Amino acid sequence: MEYLEKLNPEQLQAVTTTSKKVLVVAGAGSGKTRVLTTRIQYLIDKGVNKDDIIAFTFTKRAAKEMQFRLSKYNFNNIHTFHSYCYRMLQIYKDELGFQKFDNINLVTEDYELQIIDEIISELKINYNPKTLMQFITKRKNNLEYPFKSVEEASIFNQVYYRFQQRLMSHGQIDFDDMITLFVNNIDNLSDNDYILDSCKYILVDEFQDTNQIQFDLIKKLASKHNNLFCVGDTNQLIYSFRSSDIKIINDYMNEADEVIYLNKNYRCASNILESSNNLIKHNHNLKNDIYSDIAPKFKVTYHELPDTKYQAWDVANIINNLITKGNYKPNDIAVLFRNNYQSTEIEYELKKQNIPYTAYGKLKFYKFEVTRRMIALYQFLDNPEDYILFRQAVLIDQVAYEKIVSTYKQSNTNLLDIIINMNIERLSNQAFKIKELIQNIKSYSRATLFEYMMTILCDKYTNKQLEYLRALKDIIVNSELKTTKEILDNLLLAEDEHINEMGVNLMTIHKAKGLEFKCVFIISINEGIIPPSLKKESDIKEERRILYVAMTRAKEYLYLSSADYHIINGMRKRLNPSMFVSEIK
Repeated sequence: MEYLEKLNPEQLQAVTTTSKKVLVVAGAGSGKTRVLTTRIQYLIDKGVNKDDIIAFTFTKRAAKEMQFRLSKYNFNNIHTFHSYCYRMLQIYKDELGFQKFDNINLVTEDYELQIIDEIISELKINYNPKTLMQFITKRKNNLEYPFKSVEEASIFNQVYYRFQQRLMSHGQIDFDDMITLFVNNIDNLSDNDYILDSCKYILVDEFQDTNQIQFDLIKKLASKHNNLFCVGDTNQLIYSFRSSDIKIINDYMNEADEVIYLNKNYRCASNILESSNNLIKHNHNLKNDIYSDIAPKFKVTYHELPDTKYQAWDVANIINNLITKGNYKPNDIAVLFRNNYQSTEIEYELKKQNIPYTAYGKLKFYKFEVTRRMIALYQFLDNPEDYILFRQAVLIDQVAYEKIVSTYKQSNTNLLDIIINMNIERLSNQAFKIKELIQNIKSYSRATLFEYMMTILCDKYTNKQLEYLRALKDIIVNSELKTTKEILDNLLLAEDEHINEMGVNLMTIHKAKGLEFKCVFIISINEGIIPPSLKKESDIKEERRILYVAMTRAKEYLYLSSADYHIINGMRKRLNPSMFVSEIK
């Protein structure tokens, strides 16, 4: 096993440990992916059946990276929590109450809100649909919700039961159902023993970001063999808004048979890491002193600038110098910020200097109305009695919609025939075309089906709409996945784009988690932005961790800046440099 010789002593200890419950506290840039993949490699080489090993990570990108590193072993049993549970729900759908349906279908956020609207109308209540959706999400993730009264709790729970009944009766689930449904039912599945035996060795990446329902899943799967190998770092927990709970990793640290610290950083120059450590030490929980042997190439710089316009000019100017001197390519560079809106002025200045860039986190093309309608129409073809999907696809006004739903609920006739017989010119014509399409769907190729569906949705499109539809068509027509349903599910669960191979990367700090760049610019480190206007100490600690994660993305060059004046809610406002600036210094 020559590959073991490439590991440092702490990494070797983690890879070869015989302990059952293990926590590897992996500091930034300490080689956690190497440890995870080498641990899998080591187990297989020691005779463990690869089908008895399963690994969980938080992004598809990380899963693909791990699969690539293990390609020699053809090991693909690496999942996100949601993708694993979604696959299991499809396999065991009959036992979960979906036996009437060929597939379990995933619904969109728009669809969820439409159901909530109908329930509000049925119950004659006056609540914001998004508020009710937030409650449903919290309930499905085993989280508490701050009710204002007993009466409100009763109403919200009525909405929840009706919402779930509506989904189940149509063979549907939402994003939050994926893990919850499986966790709540795994003990009763006929293959329970088989499932647990396929999880003899469980490895979990980014363990600090785990929320309660995800940890419940891990505990269920590990309950038979108790081999649980978790890798995480409390200093990099930045997803409390997604219910990540630092208590989970802290409690597990106390329960673990062995805790191993990886404290050598292989990414950052020593001065970048020193500045990062200066910051995170103020959280009073740096249990291992992370260090780096990499000699600095540049000083860590901090610029206090008069306003965000000047800040954008300064950043673009320095980026231009780094590129023109031949030191770096544009895609070696990232500009990180706390909120998406902060990229606008940077984009303007980069354009002025003809520097290519990609701004991540912008609205994805398939979330625009015209592509959402096309996705709804595809889903309706699989479920032609679903009047909500029909409405989303063809755009019906409220009066006509209520008439269609009322007639449908009082009739034994199928939905499309009801609409055709109503003789509402546009809608009846669209319903007729869709009915014909369903009857003859096997005669269409993917490409011709898409083109025909475009004619059903609309007679004429703008150039922008055509651009989005062509992009969606390319994905559907060229996908290696066998069914359109798989392609759409993949789209609806998709993460952000791959990192651009040509341009400067503009993204929020949260988007940059797990990435690294030779040069990193972190802008607007001001009170009110990072941290925002927070009072709770736990929130300030999280913001400190967010900035720490941003700083430790940098390998060679780190630029920090604050701007005295920002536009906040349309008003020019003076903001002080962040309290974090003095901590870094």
